[in-house]
Amino acid sequence: MRLVKFDQGKIDISFNESLSKDFIKNLSLKLNEWTGKRWMITLSKAEGETSIYETKNQLKEEILKDIKQTEAYKKVLEAFPDAELIDVQEENQK
Repeated sequence: MRLVKFDQGKIDISFNESLSKDFIKNLSLKLNEWTGKRWMITLSKAEGETSIYETKNQLKEEILKDIKQTEAYKKVLEAFPDAELIDVQEENQK
């Protein structure tokens, strides 16, 4: 799902096929429970904002690309030609 527009009491979202059929109903109920107000959630054909998941993946891909350009990575590949860098983590994200 992607956020298209957000106003008090109203959210417009775009979605893909994997969105659960109960998602809007469940989100609406949770928002009502959390805020004590009724929320209207509508589906939009607009593309909307990049999702948090997509943003994290884009950042990860950029970091992987940058690391693969370093001398250290090239030396690892010389020593281990079949190696493949598939993930990165910050030291404090254990």
